[in-house]
This record gives sequence, structure tokens and C-alpha cells, in this order.
Amino acid sequence: MRKEEITLAIESAVGGGSLSLLKRGSVIDRWVGEREVSRSEELIESISAILTRNQIKPGDLDMLAVSRGPGSYTGARIGLATAIGLKNGLDIECLGASIFDSFYYKFGNQKLDGLPAFFDFFVFECFRIICE
Repeated sequence: MRKEEITLAIESAVGGGSLSLLKRGSVIDRWVGEREVSRSEELIESISAILTRNQIKPGDLDMLAVSRGPGSYTGARIGLATAIGLKNGLDIECLGASIFDSFYYKFGNQKLDGLPAFFDFFVFECFRIICE
């Protein structure tokens, strides 16, 4: 049987954290946490909920992607520990990436005049960068 290439992406270093569920590289569902609630209190429940909502069992996951930050040190540790536990328990691949890696992946070698840093969906600061 052909694998569905299902990836669970975990971001827990910024804001209230977020999850994305991807199938063959396309986002099929996402969840964004509330800033006031500790990620340690809701991350596992939220992973369970997003999988259940999409009728996916943990064993159906092919890969995990987890943010290494920058952001909240404690939040990043919670996400990394959760991802490592899932990786070891499910025996699947796990990729750790920085938030800046994800911007580079999205924009490639394009020249960018500004890179927004989001905080609760509002542009908080802009950094001038050039990707070459």
C-alpha cells in the first residue's frame, strides 16, 4: 500500500504555538494555540485533536517537523521533547528547523526587503535581509 506522506509540523517557540498537518506537502489542517495557555498543558491534546479531526492515527504519520526557534526557550524545549517522544515511539523521521529556515524554504533565493516577525498574527518587527 502506498504511503500518504503525512507530516505533523509543531511550532511551540512563538506565541501560543501552532500545529500543521500536511499530506503530500499540502496543508490539510492547522491549529493555533492561545497565548495565555501553556503549551505544555495543551500540546499533546491538540495533536490528538488535529489527528482525530482528520481521521488519522498516530501510526499513519510518516514524518514530524519541529521548530527549533528562535523564540521562547521553554516553548521550544516542549515542542522538541514532544517531537522526540513521538519520533521514538512511532519510529518515524523527525526534522528540526529554525523559523528562519522556513522563511528561506518559502521564499528561496528571492531578495526580500523585509522579513516580518509575527507575534499573535501582528507584524511586530521587520528585519532587513537579503537572501543570496
